[in-house]
Amino acid sequence: MASRVVPVPSPVQAQAPTPDGARAPDLISTVAAGAGQSGARRPGPGPRCARCPRLVELRGTRRREYPNDWNRPVPAAGPADARILIVGLAPGAQGANRTGVPFCGDSSGDTLREAMRATGLMPDRVRITNVVKCLPPENRPTGDEVRNCASWFVRELRDLERTGGGVVVALGRVAHTAVVRELGARQVDMPFRHGAVYDAGSRGVLIDSYHCSQYNTSTRRLTRAMLRRVLRCAARLAGEHQ
Repeated sequence: MASRVVPVPSPVQAQAPTPDGARAPDLISTVAAGAGQSGARRPGPGPRCARCPRLVELRGTRRREYPNDWNRPVPAAGPADARILIVGLAPGAQGANRTGVPFCGDSSGDTLREAMRATGLMPDRVRITNVVKCLPPENRPTGDEVRNCASWFVRELRDLERTGGGVVVALGRVAHTAVVRELGARQVDMPFRHGAVYDAGSRGVLIDSYHCSQYNTSTRRLTRAMLRRVLRCAARLAGEHQ
């Protein structure tokens, strides 16, 4: 597989964004619809997955403290035949670990979904996942925990390959590193850099972005405009915009 840098195409006019305040499909309401389009359930680790003792312990603690939260491994959301796969780090305590849907319920999810609406990307056309499926302490999974979840992540990349190749958007360095490793490429040939676009072989292309965490957005390491440019590029390369 070649690991050359792909020239970034010029931005094109996206589909009309949803006006601020207008009701738009959210991730929770479109999960079932997305799974139905591909004819598959949401695959992922079962609720009793015990591969990572540290994460299992935290899961048990939070089940006792927050019994109404999801508090289980969080599978990917969106259709398996989507041509855009957005990859984050791990579920957030107030986001996916609470709602059961990646990037839904916290500031990171709000930032991502606002950018998706602004660029015309609807949740039923995009698959969203995390490299690690369970909430890690202080949002910092260990290397072993990332590797323990790799089998599920590989399946998601294979689903993308079965579409004929699409676009992987890696949100943050950990997600980027996991994607590059599973592609069988060398990190030195595909270094993480916001806005970089790489040839991902049979999976299509890989686009890097800083993670849309509250810290990155509050310090303006990542702005709304920066994230929108990445998603517009992804939509163009995936053929989602005419």
